[in-house]
Amino acid sequence: MRSLWGLGAIEARKLGKRLRDLSLVSLDPWAGTLRLHAVVGGFLVGRRRGELSLLHNRLIDVCRPVSGRWADLPAGETYLWRRLAGHLLAAGRREEFRDTLLDLAFLRAKLEATGIHSLIADFALAAGDDRDLSLVREALRLSAAALGSDPSQLAPQLLGRLLDRRERALQPLLNAAPRLA
Repeated sequence: MRSLWGLGAIEARKLGKRLRDLSLVSLDPWAGTLRLHAVVGGFLVGRRRGELSLLHNRLIDVCRPVSGRWADLPAGETYLWRRLAGHLLAAGRREEFRDTLLDLAFLRAKLEATGIHSLIADFALAAGDDRDLSLVREALRLSAAALGSDPSQLAPQLLGRLLDRRERALQPLLNAAPRLA
């Protein structure tokens, strides 16, 4: 709410409590998040269906790190780390999402922020018939046990599983791996 509507911390907290008191949302004060109740969310989606892509784009634009790179999203932005994929796809930014998933710095930051299963789930959303994303997803899946216990093994695991690949789209990822290993 703060970023999207330009509210200060105190204003956002007051609005969140007011919406909770009206039983429109559930509020998690510890995480600093709120969630629309399903009936309210369904109603709003129905009313704004033609604008959903624009709303997702607006959220992405106001939440994008100053650097412009999703890899620089602060670790504390739990909501965005978990839901960025859905917002990018709903905004029609499939190519941006693809490029983000082929950025080793993003993969490392997402892995540290959310864990291996959330990272693999992003690839499952995007891969479809994209051979490059499917290769990275499979490498992550095969590395899940190692990465679950030691996320710092991301670069060595990807290098070991993808080093023989010649796909052009994978080369920046593979070239960055030795610097992060």
